[in-house]
Amino acid sequence: MPRGSAPGERAVDARLTAEVQAAMLRVMRDETVDHARRDAMAKAVAPYCHPQLALVATTNETGRHADNMTEEELIKAIEERVNRLGIKIDLRIG
Repeated sequence: MPRGSAPGERAVDARLTAEVQAAMLRVMRDETVDHARRDAMAKAVAPYCHPQLALVATTNETGRHADNMTEEELIKAIEERVNRLGIKIDLRIG
Protein backbone atom coordinates (compact mmCIF):
# COMPACT_ATOMS: atom_id res chain seq x y z
CA MET A 1 0.00 0.00 0.00
CA PRO A 2 1.50 3.38 -0.94
CA ARG A 3 2.33 5.76 1.88
CA GLY A 4 2.11 9.52 2.01
CA SER A 5 -0.32 12.04 0.62
CA ALA A 6 -1.34 12.54 -2.97
CA PRO A 7 -0.60 15.99 -4.43
CA GLY A 8 -3.07 18.47 -2.95
CA GLU A 9 -4.48 15.95 -0.46
CA ARG A 10 -3.08 17.74 2.58
CA ALA A 11 -4.49 21.07 1.40
CA VAL A 12 -7.95 19.48 1.08
CA ASP A 13 -7.61 17.92 4.53
CA ALA A 14 -6.56 21.27 6.02
CA ARG A 15 -9.50 23.09 4.39
CA LEU A 16 -11.92 20.41 5.57
CA THR A 17 -10.51 20.53 9.09
CA ALA A 18 -10.81 24.34 9.13
CA GLU A 19 -14.41 24.16 7.88
CA VAL A 20 -15.34 21.56 10.51
CA GLN A 21 -13.74 23.65 13.25
CA ALA A 22 -15.56 26.77 12.08
CA ALA A 23 -18.89 24.89 12.06
CA MET A 24 -18.26 23.56 15.57
CA LEU A 25 -17.38 27.03 16.82
CA ARG A 26 -20.57 28.46 15.26
CA VAL A 27 -22.68 25.86 17.10
CA MET A 28 -20.77 26.44 20.34
CA ARG A 29 -21.31 30.22 20.20
CA ASP A 30 -24.98 30.08 19.14
CA GLU A 31 -27.03 30.92 22.24
CA THR A 32 -30.20 29.44 20.69
CA VAL A 33 -28.67 25.95 20.56
CA ASP A 34 -29.25 23.48 23.42
CA HIS A 35 -26.63 23.87 26.17
CA ALA A 36 -25.67 20.18 26.10
CA ARG A 37 -24.89 20.39 22.39
CA ARG A 38 -22.90 23.61 22.86
CA ASP A 39 -20.91 21.93 25.65
CA ALA A 40 -20.22 18.92 23.43
CA MET A 41 -18.97 21.20 20.63
CA ALA A 42 -16.73 23.09 23.04
CA LYS A 43 -15.15 19.85 24.25
CA ALA A 44 -14.69 18.56 20.71
CA VAL A 45 -13.10 21.71 19.27
CA ALA A 46 -10.91 22.60 22.30
CA PRO A 47 -7.88 20.48 21.25
CA TYR A 48 -7.78 22.34 17.92
CA CYS A 49 -8.04 25.81 19.47
CA HIS A 50 -5.94 25.56 22.63
CA PRO A 51 -2.52 23.98 23.17
CA GLN A 52 -2.29 21.09 25.59
CA LEU A 53 -0.14 21.76 28.63
CA ALA A 54 2.91 19.59 29.02
CA LEU A 55 3.92 17.99 32.28
CA VAL A 56 6.94 19.76 33.72
CA ALA A 57 9.08 18.21 36.42
CA THR A 58 9.81 20.58 39.28
CA THR A 59 13.11 20.68 41.11
CA ASN A 60 14.53 22.91 43.81
CA GLU A 61 17.78 24.87 43.55
CA THR A 62 19.82 21.77 44.40
CA GLY A 63 18.28 19.94 41.44
CA ARG A 64 16.34 17.52 43.62
CA HIS A 65 12.84 16.65 42.49
CA ALA A 66 10.09 17.46 45.01
CA ASP A 67 9.10 13.77 45.15
CA ASN A 68 12.55 12.94 46.55
CA MET A 69 12.49 15.56 49.32
CA THR A 70 11.48 15.05 52.90
CA GLU A 71 8.48 17.01 54.17
CA GLU A 72 10.77 19.35 56.10
CA GLU A 73 12.96 19.99 53.04
CA LEU A 74 9.90 20.69 50.90
CA ILE A 75 8.42 23.11 53.47
CA LYS A 76 11.77 24.92 53.76
CA ALA A 77 12.10 25.21 49.96
CA ILE A 78 8.56 26.62 49.64
CA GLU A 79 9.14 29.12 52.45
CA GLU A 80 12.43 30.29 50.91
CA ARG A 81 10.85 30.86 47.50
CA VAL A 82 7.86 32.73 48.92
CA ASN A 83 10.08 34.81 51.22
CA ARG A 84 12.18 35.86 48.21
CA LEU A 85 8.99 37.35 46.78
CA GLY A 86 8.71 39.54 49.87
CA ILE A 87 5.95 37.50 51.49
CA LYS A 88 6.78 36.26 54.97
CA ILE A 89 5.19 32.91 55.87
CA ASP A 90 5.84 30.10 58.29
CA LEU A 91 4.38 26.76 57.19
CA ARG A 92 5.52 24.83 60.25
CA ILE A 93 2.70 23.69 62.51
CA GLY A 94 3.10 23.75 66.27
